[in-house]
Amino acid sequence: MLVLQSTLSYNQFVKNQGILLSPKKGIIMSNLLKKNPDIKWKEVDGEIVLLNFKTGGCFGLQAVGASFWEMVDGNRSLEDIVTALLDEYDVEETRLTQDIRELLAEMREKELILMD
Repeated sequence: MLVLQSTLSYNQFVKNQGILLSPKKGIIMSNLLKKNPDIKWKEVDGEIVLLNFKTGGCFGLQAVGASFWEMVDGNRSLEDIVTALLDEYDVEETRLTQDIRELLAEMREKELILMD
């Protein structure tokens, strides 16, 4: 049985166990991300436009968001993608991670991205 010290928060415990959680809708950094196969998308002038014909929704991505979308391939985790984006862009890790988690939460809500 595992006993936690009272000074160790739940989030610290989870991080120490190698699992990073997002406060946004239970996103786990190690989950694999994949594009919803029902989504049609196209790059237009450096931006990506996504169309969900099932819901009738349209979603646009610029720069970092477009790079994120292109890396979602069903073989990479959120953690893998954030690491790759950190190599590509000059941004603080905490800022990028927070922004990508928020983007992912919104994209999951709009049924654009699926998680395993």
